[in-house]
Amino acid sequence: MLRRLLDGALILALLSGLLFSAGSAKRHGYFMTLGLNADVLGVDTAAILYSGLINSYLPVLVIAFVIGLAVFFYANALLPLYIDYARGSFERKRKLIRLKRFWSGKRKDTQAEKDAKKMVISFGVVVVLLLLVLIFLAAMENKGRDQAEDLMGEVKRGKPVANATVEIPGKEIGYILLACGSRNCAAMNPLTLEVQYFSQEKGFSYFIE
Repeated sequence: MLRRLLDGALILALLSGLLFSAGSAKRHGYFMTLGLNADVLGVDTAAILYSGLINSYLPVLVIAFVIGLAVFFYANALLPLYIDYARGSFERKRKLIRLKRFWSGKRKDTQAEKDAKKMVISFGVVVVLLLLVLIFLAAMENKGRDQAEDLMGEVKRGKPVANATVEIPGKEIGYILLACGSRNCAAMNPLTLEVQYFSQEKGFSYFIE
């Protein structure tokens, strides 16, 4: 029971870490393109986790669907065909045995060799998983960068944007809200493209165009 709880806690921790990393990667790409300072805004852990969840669920569903489809095809089509082929005749069995010996050889591995091969396979699986995670995080960062570039392009062309427009105390025109952290927010002057940081404690009004 305790082992199951520990395994569940480990999976939850890894999943939370992946979601946080995905949200942070997208946030980094967005902030870097707009020149925003993450330290000034403050880190909002809950918002980053939520962003990672929203941006990750579709790729995860696609990957899970592809893997499930591949396993289903293997278990219900490829494996039965292989077994039926092997049962067809003695000559087919001999061909399969020759093919197996061609790849693995006739010599039987010792237990130490089997353990070493398992370790190599496990290491290879870990490396592939790490590469997939890095590719995924790079894609999340590019997504944040693209979002920021699209926003800047719309602002420069004078087109209405989906971001809320905020009324900052002391400013005569509405600013385009870029991001908010745990302490401060950042907004852009649509005319001069100046970025203004302001505290959430002072409050601000906003409207969506």
